Amino acid sequence: MSQVPRGPKSNVSYLVDNTMNVERQASSKQRTFWDDCGVWKSGGPVCRRTFLVRDGHLTVVKMLNGQCCVRKMVDKVRRWVPLQVAGTTGQVVVMRQMYTHHKVDRHFRKRVSWLEQGPGPAVALYEYVGEMPTSLPPHGNAKQTQAEYVRTKPDVMEGIRTELVQGRCKPRDVYARMTADNESFSRPRDNKQVRNVARSVKTANAEQFRTTGNAADEMQKLVGSVHDHPFVKEVCVRHGKPPIIIAYTEAQLIDLKRCSSASTPLQLRSVVGVDRTFNLGPCT
Repeated sequence: MSQVPRGPKSNVSYLVDNTMNVERQASSKQRTFWDDCGVWKSGGPVCRRTFLVRDGHLTVVKMLNGQCCVRKMVDKVRRWVPLQVAGTTGQVVVMRQMYTHHKVDRHFRKRVSWLEQGPGPAVALYEYVGEMPTSLPPHGNAKQTQAEYVRTKPDVMEGIRTELVQGRCKPRDVYARMTADNESFSRPRDNKQVRNVARSVKTANAEQFRTTGNAADEMQKLVGSVHDHPFVKEVCVRHGKPPIIIAYTEAQLIDLKRCSSASTPLQLRSVVGVDRTFNLGPCT
């Protein structure tokens, strides 16, 4: 299934598609394991176990110096000993397990298991032990509502960021569009949530382009932006001359061709001008 189904979850388990978390990890983002059970205790333990699959059996191993090792008694002491697998092929499988308990009732617990390395599709096993609380508390910072708090789905949050960044929409327009097109569990909680995401996006952009350090650091950051920013296209550095930065967007080129080419109708033609308001350097 694509996600954990809504409703009571007492002593049940679900096998859920984990592709989104694989993509988030590749983008250096935190994994998310969404459900509608309210707030879970954060910072729970995450265990990592390594197995060797051979001849249809699992063997707990540990990779040391590029070798699969198993724990054995050596001189009455448990030690990791290299596993002798001559003539036998095996595959190493790495499994992670996250443990947590509910903030309302610590006896209601959740365990999520997934393969970090191994064969098969990207799936995660959600296991719930105990009785799910019948009522959920409001958000800890809520002052004007006592409604039950359920975390917003990660794909909804990504949709908000996409609308704000790529669509360049205002928070109120994003909220109006998403609440009109989606069901209650696939829409933002309220307008304030969209404004909070917009504030975090603005802060992240400001941190990315904040100028700190000397001119050499700024120049190095500018050269690096050629590869990771769509506006900066080329940086030319020549001996004895100031650097030349070529920056534009594809939309600007399309507008230039549409309004300033020979095929443009007379009533739409415009003159290409150079704005030297900021006086960035000599213009030739």
